[in-house]
Amino acid sequence: MRFISLDTSIIVSFARLFEQSSSVYRKPSHSEISKVLQDLAIADLDPKIADSGLSKVKRVEFLLYTLTSEDIDSTKGQDLFFRLLDLLRGYGGFRADSDNYVGKEAFENFKYVLKSSGIFIDDGGNIIPVILDNLTESEYEEALLKYIRRAKKGSMDAALLVGTSKDLLEAVSYHVILKKMGTYQQKHFPTLLGLAFNCLGMTTPVDKGEFSHVERMESSFYELGCSINNLRNREGTGHGRPFLPSIADHEATAAIEAMGMISEYMMKKLEQSY
Repeated sequence: MRFISLDTSIIVSFARLFEQSSSVYRKPSHSEISKVLQDLAIADLDPKIADSGLSKVKRVEFLLYTLTSEDIDSTKGQDLFFRLLDLLRGYGGFRADSDNYVGKEAFENFKYVLKSSGIFIDDGGNIIPVILDNLTESEYEEALLKYIRRAKKGSMDAALLVGTSKDLLEAVSYHVILKKMGTYQQKHFPTLLGLAFNCLGMTTPVDKGEFSHVERMESSFYELGCSINNLRNREGTGHGRPFLPSIADHEATAAIEAMGMISEYMMKKLEQSY
């Protein structure tokens, strides 16, 4: 399973890729979209049932909004997004010389919106890994903050940075260390998190002396962060789920929310350190 945080800007800009040209009918067709909905067992949500004249843009927009609402399994929204993206790519939607080309303005806008969320799409319509060098420092921080906001709401797609094996807390820790120390190649998570805490003047359990209430809280954050990291699914089992299959949904949600809370605290401390 591939994950992208489907917020309003991404949904709107993606739906615009299905805008019809006045001179040529671009594929995929409505019937092909219907086939995807049937394959995903979500045809009952199709707004075209009630409005046969609905445009592809409005149809895709409605479906993605509906499938990312809180009371619906968010994986269906992910499935639909990537199936439709695959259809566009298959029909040459990202080739400028194709009759089905989505259009330069729509594609450039979609790329811009994705980049602002820390996601990259190449000229062939392929989602590619998030690489720190591809973003300016301010863009990278903004991308992290967007993931943090999603994580605090318990969104499963916020736990892992798209296209990477890093979870949110790892990414924030690396960012802190890079800002404070420069390049640092530490793979051992407890050491990585401990160094990031140290860079921010935060307390960890190895510190000596009497802890204030805030220091005790920070020390607990460290232990919580390490515990969450131990729940990570690194083998790819669970079909893209960021946690081991043995972790219940409510436990995974709590872990993601905690990940967001700790990450936000670290980013605030980083901001205050300058």
